[in-house]
Amino acid sequence: MQSRNHRATHRTLLAALSLSLALGVTACASGPSASPGLARIEQRLASPEVLAAEAANPGYLDNANLNLSMARQAYAADQPAAGAAYVQQAERLVDDLLRQKQRTARADPDAARRVAEARDIQARSAVSAARSGLGGLQVLSRGAPEDAERDARVEAARQATGRAEVALLDGEPDAAIAEAASALQLIERLRAELTVPAPEADPTAALQAALTELPGAKADLSADGLSVRFGEVFADRTADPSAQGAAILAQLGDVASRFSGWQIEVVTRAQVKDADPTGQLILAQQRAAAVRTALAQKGVSQGRMTGAGGFGEGDPAAVMLVFRPLTANR
Repeated sequence: MQSRNHRATHRTLLAALSLSLALGVTACASGPSASPGLARIEQRLASPEVLAAEAANPGYLDNANLNLSMARQAYAADQPAAGAAYVQQAERLVDDLLRQKQRTARADPDAARRVAEARDIQARSAVSAARSGLGGLQVLSRGAPEDAERDARVEAARQATGRAEVALLDGEPDAAIAEAASALQLIERLRAELTVPAPEADPTAALQAALTELPGAKADLSADGLSVRFGEVFADRTADPSAQGAAILAQLGDVASRFSGWQIEVVTRAQVKDADPTGQLILAQQRAAAVRTALAQKGVSQGRMTGAGGFGEGDPAAVMLVFRPLTANR
């Protein structure tokens, strides 16, 4: 056990070191005033306590990570007030998650077992997303001009993905998630550098038209965003997409990958008759994770996706996604 813990700690340190070197040390690039706030929230998001808490609430920290990304951009653009606001919002989300963990522990004596199960699912999803993202990145890199510095960062992402795979095989989900997160951050930044978005006169209309063309899609534009709903995506009482659902998610992933300027909220509902509420919630969370994994396999960045599933009315086998512009301050 001590040897395993030592390997997990070693991998986490390697992930942090690789990420810092590959990104050119974000804190330095963002200015001295950015370092304390960014460093604090980065350490909290990578801490075992927070990682374990998120295992019981998969996807809960997606918005926190998105705020962290926006904070880095704000500091890099010499906008410290905006950067500090994003950091503060991320801190609040982490605090909310830890309070939720305490409430769950008091109310549910079997929470530890379910947390371990959810953590394993989360680790497998993270490693799968890193593998998929790395594959797409390598394809993009082949057609780009030679750049030794970029190639070194691609190699750093490949090594982090490899360490995540080894940690998963060793039964160390926390280490696997930490390594996969390091790889995905590198991959997301490199993909942004290599991808030149096509100009669009009206991106909202273009996205709505693309979604409407998908089989069985029902798209609707409102003040909250552009939502699209698909029925019968999952097999009954499981988090496994049906054959039809897998085809829908693959086509949806292609569209979401093309329209890279949108944040995506995944909405799933589970209403299993006579099941306990906790079981319903876990199933909804697993289905949301399955949707995010399917989209990531088509090249959609994990940083663009939020949503963890929950209770609600409607067909439990259905999936709804809400698209919102990434520039929106949410």
